[in-house]
Amino acid sequence: MKTVSIDPTEMESRRFKKLCARLEISGSGRYRVYGHLMAFFGEWARENTTDAGLLRGDSVVDVGALADWDEPRKFGEALRAAGYVARLEDMFPAELCGHDGGFVVLNRDGFPVLEDSWRGWHSRRSFEQAVDLFRYLRVERRWEFVLAKGVDLAELAAKGHVPEAWVGQYEAWRASQFEGEESECGASGDGMRRISRPNRNRKGRDDSSLVTLVVDQSSGREGSRVGFASPPHEGNEGNRTEGKGNEGGQRTGKAKSAELREFVAARCNVHGALDALYEIDDGPAACRVWEGVFEAHPDFVVGQLAEISQPANWRKVRNPGAVLMKNLKPHFAALPRRDGAGRRRRGGEAKPTRERGAVVESPG
Repeated sequence: MKTVSIDPTEMESRRFKKLCARLEISGSGRYRVYGHLMAFFGEWARENTTDAGLLRGDSVVDVGALADWDEPRKFGEALRAAGYVARLEDMFPAELCGHDGGFVVLNRDGFPVLEDSWRGWHSRRSFEQAVDLFRYLRVERRWEFVLAKGVDLAELAAKGHVPEAWVGQYEAWRASQFEGEESECGASGDGMRRISRPNRNRKGRDDSSLVTLVVDQSSGREGSRVGFASPPHEGNEGNRTEGKGNEGGQRTGKAKSAELREFVAARCNVHGALDALYEIDDGPAACRVWEGVFEAHPDFVVGQLAEISQPANWRKVRNPGAVLMKNLKPHFAALPRRDGAGRRRRGGEAKPTRERGAVVESPG
């Protein structure tokens, strides 16, 4: 179900107070303003053409009218002054604004609300719709989408949909992510070529960690299946604390941080979910749960990551790995068993657990 959430402390925020000041409303009248603000959010989120927070072609009067305020221009101007919306041309290159301009809805951090909903429903839209929307994402997430989906930036630039400079910027970003010596593993029977490169994308990892790209030899385009070879755990002991429940009497997992939340939030999709889980906890016991549940229920795993990486939820969590383990382990326990501690795929084929040095590919 599509939903748009707003922080319950919004009435105490600086931008709401500024909104009321611009509307010359104080005291109990603030609750009336809040009600119209909720109407504004509800109206643009209702339609598929605007639910990404992109009000393309709308004037400031159109924006204010969404709140059903008796002075739509005044409300629209107040929304802009308070930081609830911004003009497209103030946020994005001309190629993304169109001839008629418009507005973009912002979250409390001053970024487009698309940044929040992308890891929910917008990244699952049709390819054509997603290619339209990815242009309005922040740089890192934007380039990750281009890499995962094989988007032809040169073609988009030729049609005037993105700035020409993006082509070179993306190539430079990709080179920085996968720089290093390549070791080709040969061609396989499915026409795909596996290339292993040093992984520069996982913070705190040893450089011997490998990322495997799958390249379609017929087109030369890199696909979206990415797997990681786990480096020796000795180099990552700083992320471990004594506890119960895992091998050796240790609880594995990385401490909560803003950087970790950003990493997880950027990978809330079927191509990045395992990477996010490994970053949260790459202990052997945890990896068996992550891989088993992801293989059987990928959408559920993506949903759990999207929920826990919401800023409001992240603030409440003390140990992200423990929360995810609590939610995912019952599904892991319900998977078909084989003799011993391993698991079996639904089709009967034995599934190897994630061993050190083994490359594990997430579904493409």
